[in-house]
Amino acid sequence: MSSEVQTAFKKIGPLAMVLALVSLGICAVGLFGEDSRHTFLQSYLFGFTTWAGIAFGCLGFTLLHHTIRGAWGLSVLRIFEAGGSWLIFAIFGLLALPLLFGGGLHDLYHWSHPEEVAKDHVLQLKTWWLNEGFFIARTLIYFVVFGFVAAYLRKLSLTEDETRDQKLGAKRTTISAPMLILFVVFTTFAATDWTMSLDPHWFSSMYGIIYMVGNGLAAMSLAVILLLRNREKAPYREVVLPGLTKDLGNLIFVFTLLWSYTSLSQFLIIYMGNIAEFTPFYVDRGKPVWNEISLFLLFGHFMAPFIILLSPKVKAVPSLLMGVAIWQFVVHFVEQYWNTIPFMRKEFAFSVWDIAALVLFGSIWFAVFSRQVQIGALIPKHDPRLKEAYEHA
Repeated sequence: MSSEVQTAFKKIGPLAMVLALVSLGICAVGLFGEDSRHTFLQSYLFGFTTWAGIAFGCLGFTLLHHTIRGAWGLSVLRIFEAGGSWLIFAIFGLLALPLLFGGGLHDLYHWSHPEEVAKDHVLQLKTWWLNEGFFIARTLIYFVVFGFVAAYLRKLSLTEDETRDQKLGAKRTTISAPMLILFVVFTTFAATDWTMSLDPHWFSSMYGIIYMVGNGLAAMSLAVILLLRNREKAPYREVVLPGLTKDLGNLIFVFTLLWSYTSLSQFLIIYMGNIAEFTPFYVDRGKPVWNEISLFLLFGHFMAPFIILLSPKVKAVPSLLMGVAIWQFVVHFVEQYWNTIPFMRKEFAFSVWDIAALVLFGSIWFAVFSRQVQIGALIPKHDPRLKEAYEHA
């Protein structure tokens, strides 16, 4: 029997499907239009990496919860399981095909042209990694492995709800702990492949970590939004207490700090190194409009949320915490746009395809999420620690 919250989540599905169909039609015009194809593929890559990243973030928190087994994770575990489900990874694996085949790879990636590699010594040194076959294989491996792990952990979790076999919980921990290491490696590789290799001469040891942390912040913010938006409905009204909101607020605070730390580290490493191959990243983002977005991210993605989340009241009042979560979730799209698009458009040039692609992937994500979140109880039945922890906090 569906809970009140699951009924609310179920309503997201039809709207998301309508948006997906409409945006798919718009995107088809961009993909098959002679004049718009190149710009559309840039937008498609932006939308793909953004929403695939949020799915990555959901899986990352699922692995983290099963590894450390904190009580706070039980409130949002089903959201993370649905947002990083095997079906989402399967569909996004299919949605990656336009980027991998049909000329998409050649259109976006400079290193995929043999004639360019032949006259560039740096590209020749990187062909062992940057070659079409290995690039395609890696992309598919990310989605296959993540999808398999997500499906297996989900099955164990739902089975334990039915059987109360505590060995299944220990089994999830045994799987999740080493998988977290592989998750970090694969997410770093994905960021390197999909985005950083757009400029094959540029390199940053922090870029993959920034992508991973940003995805985690977005995934946690979205989970907090969905949780607190439905806090008056069963079963969330029984667990959304000050102790829980404090824990979730602290997690958003920590990931905000971690994002700023990794972003600043990248800037300082490149600034102090002052190597010609590395500095173009910030030179391009120092141009008109991109520079203003850079300042916006400094104040909007770090300083303002940091100061606001220092207040215990913000983390104790659900409406205030939800406001911060909404802000961080929306700003994540700006950050991804700033991180991705300047590789392909040195001068700022906003395109309608940017919005169309973002809506396409977002609506698909929510449509699948709405379906997956209906499976099983929203609060795991096999672990009563959440209610006990905050009732006696």
